[in-house]
Amino acid sequence: MKPEWIVLKLGARRTQATLEAGRICYDLVRKNRLYRCLQLGFRNGVSSAYIAGALQDMGQGSLLAVERLNVAEPKPNIENVIEDLMLSDFVEVQFEPRCFNWHLMKLLENGQAETFDFCYIDGQRTWDTDGFAYCLASRLLRPGGWLVINNLIWTFQEAGSAEWAQALPEDDRNTAQVGRVYELLMRRDPFFACSTKVDGRIAIAQKTERVWTREKPLSVAASAEATGR
Repeated sequence: MKPEWIVLKLGARRTQATLEAGRICYDLVRKNRLYRCLQLGFRNGVSSAYIAGALQDMGQGSLLAVERLNVAEPKPNIENVIEDLMLSDFVEVQFEPRCFNWHLMKLLENGQAETFDFCYIDGQRTWDTDGFAYCLASRLLRPGGWLVINNLIWTFQEAGSAEWAQALPEDDRNTAQVGRVYELLMRRDPFFACSTKVDGRIAIAQKTERVWTREKPLSVAASAEATGR
């Protein structure tokens, strides 16, 4: 299901904010045949629909979408959106009480390092949460897999007069924290080739080689013990 059809079905007002990133995700998944997808942060689930729509057009694949539990409360939520578009067969939704990074820990515990083809991070927009999410996602992506991060230039100052935003330290409010994730982590990662799209607001990276599932070298002590030196 192409992004344009999703916009027609759900209405432009509900899809406008995510359409540009959604088109990028749809095109990446469809063009590169990325069947095993992961999404971190989805709010009402429209962005999940773009990814699932690409899977539907390919005829197979799955999207694991992970978000904080409180996002499930507002309506329409991801389950309403996915059901309305008849994309439920392609999406597994997981809610975590505090942070989606907890679920990533479980995936690594279950031996799923370097098994995902695609990851889209559209999360809490903070350095600590999204920065750690990037580090974990880089371990879950296979060589040749793709990573997309949204909201590179967004700041908490844009939340305006919201009480929670005004309570943040000034530096927190004025810093584009996801942009720092791109500049300090993704862009400098030797195992990813990176670029930005749509006025520098969306980062795209492809993992270039296997890192986390290759055989680990022996430590100096273990090596000495094994060789009797």
